[in-house]
Amino acid sequence: MKEIIFHRRTCFVRKGGRNFKYCVFSVISKNNQLCLGQGKSKTFTEAVIKSFKYKKANLINPKTINHTITTEVTSKVCKTKLKLKPCNQAHGLRANNIVRNILKHTKIKNIYSEILGSKNKINVIKATFKILKQINKNEN
Repeated sequence: MKEIIFHRRTCFVRKGGRNFKYCVFSVISKNNQLCLGQGKSKTFTEAVIKSFKYKKANLINPKTINHTITTEVTSKVCKTKLKLKPCNQAHGLRANNIVRNILKHTKIKNIYSEILGSKNKINVIKATFKILKQINKNEN
């Protein structure tokens, strides 16, 4: 399953007129494994196609117990600090829209997230995947 999480259009003006570039971040999930895709191009469709390509080495399979994580985990990317805390059952995903869109592809169903500092969407995406890699390493 492939889903676009975030896209951005930038514009720069030259002699010939306005030129646009597109940046797309996507989540690729396959057999409960996740991968972050990023694509940049001058056209939106090319950027989407590039973001959907993934490498098998980048797949993450975070371990869960009772649909939540075992301990509180923190990650920092630039000025964005993200905390994921375990919750009891039936609390659901209490998280930012971007974090929720990423975690709905995993087996994690009960979690509480907190973002401290900058809420830059790209940094939040990177911090979420950094945490998922930490969870994967801790359990192995």
